Amino acid sequence: VEDLIIIANVFVHPSAVDRQRVYINNYKAMRHAIRKAIEGRPTIEELMENKERAKHPFKYTP
Repeated sequence: VEDLIIIANVFVHPSAVDRQRVYINNYKAMRHAIRKAIEGRPTIEELMENKERAKHPFKYTP
């Protein structure tokens, strides 16, 4: 038996005004995360290989 772990990092910019667009973006992101988890991606080995290069795709400093 294998365990699945899904980590969701949700970010909503404070100036976001279109609630529907925020919902759609987060919905698509979660579908993608679930699909990758079902596929077993990324593997632990892939995560360990890339841990030093991992970064959030957006930079926001309030």
